[in-house]
Amino acid sequence: AITAGGCLCFGILARSQMDRLRKDQKEKVTSFMGFTNTMETYAIKQLKKFNWNAEAAIADYFDNPPSWEETGVVQASKLDALFDEFKDMKEDKMSPEAFDKFLSKIGLTIDDIAALMLLYKLDAKEMFVVSRQDFVTGFGKLGCSDLADIKKYVPKLKAALKDTNEYRAMFRFVFNIAKMSTVKFLDVETASSLLETLMGHDFKLMSDLSEFLHSVWKKTINKDQWNMFYDFSVSYKTVPDLKKFGSDEGVMWTSLL
Repeated sequence: AITAGGCLCFGILARSQMDRLRKDQKEKVTSFMGFTNTMETYAIKQLKKFNWNAEAAIADYFDNPPSWEETGVVQASKLDALFDEFKDMKEDKMSPEAFDKFLSKIGLTIDDIAALMLLYKLDAKEMFVVSRQDFVTGFGKLGCSDLADIKKYVPKLKAALKDTNEYRAMFRFVFNIAKMSTVKFLDVETASSLLETLMGHDFKLMSDLSEFLHSVWKKTINKDQWNMFYDFSVSYKTVPDLKKFGSDEGVMWTSLL
């Protein structure tokens, strides 16, 4: 039998395993988890055992029930209990206020850029709002089963901010959860505030950009324009000369710039 410690080791590999799967295989993993209420790592292992035959894998699960440690249910139960400590009294989710309290327990604040990276890692659906599924499944993928594990993971969150691919993906993710689901843009106040958090630490023109958005632009920001802010900040670090942007010597930017 696989020990609880082994279960946690599988959890650390979950994200990389899922990333290597085809779309149809990912759908089967999700289906298996839904039917069996097991963790992602166990679902992948069981489906591989039956050559990705979901019906056979599910049937075997119920015909030959595995141990709790093997399925990761113990890990999920601990995360469920931890979530219950912080969730709202009336709703089964963490509101921004509840999420901020949780962040304080792991040494972060809601204004910390690492908090945005955490939302990205948990695949949250709303800005600073975390559902039970986001929390339990997200931290399970990260190999965390309790508060101590999560605290140990915080340095990895901060390290991810220095990874170009991770940072770019998080930057784009933030736009999607920050805007209202019924619209395709951000209001200038929200956009400016988030850009300050995301880029203010190392983009020398952030104060000028913020002033421009509030005093001159005064309009909403769409997804293309949002993504261009990231590209512009990266390019400016390489070529810190505004005269070259938008000219034959530089890069043609959107109408915003």
